[in-house]
Amino acid sequence: MSIPIESTWSDPAARPADERPTVLVVDDEEKLARAYSRLLTSAGYQVDMAHDGAQALEKFAAGRYEVILSDLAMPNMNGIDFLKAVREIDRDVPFILITAAATTESAVRALEHGALRYLLKPVESADLERAVGDAVHLRGLIEVSSHCVRHCLYCGLRAPSAGLDRYRMEAGEILACAHE
Repeated sequence: MSIPIESTWSDPAARPADERPTVLVVDDEEKLARAYSRLLTSAGYQVDMAHDGAQALEKFAAGRYEVILSDLAMPNMNGIDFLKAVREIDRDVPFILITAAATTESAVRALEHGALRYLLKPVESADLERAVGDAVHLRGLIEVSSHCVRHCLYCGLRAPSAGLDRYRMEAGEILACAHE
């Protein structure tokens, strides 16, 4: 299995439609969900939408997403509970929470459960595109790192290569920037 490293960082719109990163957008406000979807689609992403956490969890369990963009306050399952449920299925998928009612407690809980970003509504288009782009980049680094580790284990190597260390450093830099 080979992972095309260069495609991980390229412009999503430049990729063939079936190779574009897929984002799951979750917001109970349908107008906002559609607006996020239009923005991300025009930036080259494939977008799937859900309007509450329970519906989103069903879609997530059945599909493959490079990034999840979710509202915090939703009916049936809030964004934090959705994040926790996602982490039981996939601990690595980048998860971006958006809220109009930010609290220190919710921000801390989001980060404790592995949210990559915690954004405040209204979100500027450029900020949203940048956050999703960074998340897709991180997802690619995670996949490359996992592939390299599996390869090292398969080959019986004890230490990962210097190349893997470079990807880990870059992933760490992205995470550090995301939490600033």
